Amino acid sequence: MGSVFRLVLYAESQAEASKAAQAAFKRIVELNQILSDYDPESEVNSLSASSGKGKWVKLSPDLLEMLSQASNYSQVSKGDFDVTVGPMVRLWRKSVREAKLPE
Repeated sequence: MGSVFRLVLYAESQAEASKAAQAAFKRIVELNQILSDYDPESEVNSLSASSGKGKWVKLSPDLLEMLSQASNYSQVSKGDFDVTVGPMVRLWRKSVREAKLPE
């Protein structure tokens, strides 16, 4: 998902910590397959590709929950939070690659 993260685990034993770390990394991989806009095969990118085509798309519970929360944050912030910023994100990524600000 384009983010650095670190796990800090507190457990009774090394075995418990290892088991928890494996479960956490498994969940991170699952969420990345759903939510990553870097992965062209992710669920969120598949949803975006279907945009404007007038057909229903079945969503996983995780993506549905994320979009529901995003909608809530948009309402609470009176539109200051906008989950639909994909085009702007792509513009800034291109800007970074080209080492110049967008017009």
